[in-house]
Amino acid sequence: MKNKYDLLLTGLIFCSIILSLPSNAQRINETAKLLPSDGESEAFFGNAVATNGEIAVIGAWFSDDMAGAAYIFRRDGTNWTEEEKLTPTNGSSYDFFGCSVSVYGDDVIVGAPGDNNKGAAYIFHFNGNNWTQTTKLTASNGATYDYYGSSVALSDNYAIVGASGAQSLEGAVYVYTKNGTSWQEAQILNGTLYSTSFGSAVDISGEAIVVGASASSYAFVFMLDGTTWVKVAELTDLNGSINDKFGKTVSIDGDLAVVGAPNHQNGNGATGAAYIYHRQGSNWVEEEKIVAEDGELDDHFGIVSLCGTTLVVGAYDDDDYGLDAGSAYLYCKEGDNWQFKDKLLASDGFAGDELGSSVAVFSDVIITGAPNDNDNGPSSGSAYIFDNNYPTDVFQPFASRSCQLHQNIPNPFVTATTIKFQIVNPGQTEIIIFDSYGKQVKVLLNEFTSEGEHQFCWDGTDENGNKVRAGNYFCQLKTGREVELISLIKCK
Repeated sequence: MKNKYDLLLTGLIFCSIILSLPSNAQRINETAKLLPSDGESEAFFGNAVATNGEIAVIGAWFSDDMAGAAYIFRRDGTNWTEEEKLTPTNGSSYDFFGCSVSVYGDDVIVGAPGDNNKGAAYIFHFNGNNWTQTTKLTASNGATYDYYGSSVALSDNYAIVGASGAQSLEGAVYVYTKNGTSWQEAQILNGTLYSTSFGSAVDISGEAIVVGASASSYAFVFMLDGTTWVKVAELTDLNGSINDKFGKTVSIDGDLAVVGAPNHQNGNGATGAAYIYHRQGSNWVEEEKIVAEDGELDDHFGIVSLCGTTLVVGAYDDDDYGLDAGSAYLYCKEGDNWQFKDKLLASDGFAGDELGSSVAVFSDVIITGAPNDNDNGPSSGSAYIFDNNYPTDVFQPFASRSCQLHQNIPNPFVTATTIKFQIVNPGQTEIIIFDSYGKQVKVLLNEFTSEGEHQFCWDGTDENGNKVRAGNYFCQLKTGREVELISLIKCK
């Protein structure tokens, strides 16, 4: 534990950092510090994080003699309470369960790349009262040291599992489809002859998957064509180096994708970059390269998470609070440009904590892990929750898209809100309201829609006409293969 003199010094440093931030910076509030109830030394709690806005999933892959664990914390206003510790059935030492985590609705997926020396991924479901393990995923062609489960991602109908050591370190990614309560392996994705550690990072949004291959500094985008995932883009920095670790982390939301390169060397001597790509038809075009304004050598800026037009980038070896204390940066897209908004620092940050080793953002919640924090012993780890005060409107539409969903007015709203949308190509159109867990609340439209502008009013009720509770909701517009999403806030 840090003593009172350490905390006093930290506070003084914190004040000086605030004064030195760029003039457009605004302070984001730290609302909670998460610690496991059974914390132990060298558990590295916070090595992986995920959130859907209502729960936080925190990996601790070295806990319990490296068998690993993942912890569920549930939100109640500004409070976060530990709800359950997830461990796999028949787990054992060196499974490294909790190496990677992802959440969608009431389902959580956790990677265990050491399981049986080949790797596994486990899916857990919340039934309203308890979390239960429903599925153990393994590779159909698994081999020793595949590191299957080194990365995971989850959506409504798909589970994605990376195996960065498969095929003699070339790597592979496994795609599973959901059928009722079961999951079936649907396809194995591969990189190219020059990519290695393919699957070191994965993410999915709608009908797009992004895969990192950090050892070769590449990333790849796959799009769903019928029932087959087809590679449509190879991303890299042609002016970079193979040592940049481009693809160490990836994130995708709608028409935007971000690739982190924490070892990239910038002209000012700072280390790390994040590359933002925007979809134009079937092409993914680099939109912007972001580097930390106050970056320094070996900051390792480039651990990324994207939600709509909000981006969080971790810099786990930033030295503001001492050597390798770590930090995270918040950016928002305004018009055509990405603007720096704030630098996130732990209120009790200390040298060696490595805050920013993992990051996740969803709606108004930002989580970042500090796996080397020592509150429960050396490298026991922690995670911090920050309030995101900036809008997270989902991806900006292109003129080439067949539909456009505008932000609802008013937002937030109390009783009713108006939603406008535009259809370019007439066709069957669906508009559905979802809650923050990803559960369907109400179908507002499911019919053939003509070309032009349309609008409708949602009165804040569900399918049965009952008023919904206050909170975060999402409105999805789908026509053909195009999907757009906006966030809505219902007040009491």
